[in-house]
Amino acid sequence: MENMFVESSTDTGIDFRVLLTKYLRNWYLFVGFLLFAIGAVFLYTRYSPKVYQVSSVILIKDEKKVLMLGIIFLKI
Repeated sequence: MENMFVESSTDTGIDFRVLLTKYLRNWYLFVGFLLFAIGAVFLYTRYSPKVYQVSSVILIKDEKKVLMLGIIFLKI
């Protein structure tokens, strides 16, 4: 009974070989999901509306200032 306790306390590490074997048995699921994800991304980018960034500057002329400057220049 004491021997079982000692074995279980030293076996706390992760056995990567067993873990890798579990994942490699289902390799086709990983490949299938990867192909599905690539197809979904392609369709999403193909049919989503295009969005572009635009910036602009608007020049607003004030008629009063233009007339005042014109009068000043005419006086000179």
